[in-house]
Amino acid sequence: MTTHTDFWLNEVLMRHLAYKHLEISSRRLRSIACGAGYVTPAGHLTDAGRIFAANIKTSDPWLVQNDLR
Repeated sequence: MTTHTDFWLNEVLMRHLAYKHLEISSRRLRSIACGAGYVTPAGHLTDAGRIFAANIKTSDPWLVQNDLR
């Protein structure tokens, strides 16, 4: 089960990948994230994914402004 924090970190990660890879398919984004080791094949964040997404969250002005946690 995904925790509330994991939900937002997953959103941050997918948003970052969408900008980086200009992908619109959520299935493709999840595949990229899984290949990078940020999520499991089931779509759950790994420890590396949590750390990476948390670092993005603190440096992304839109996320800071909207205080998504």
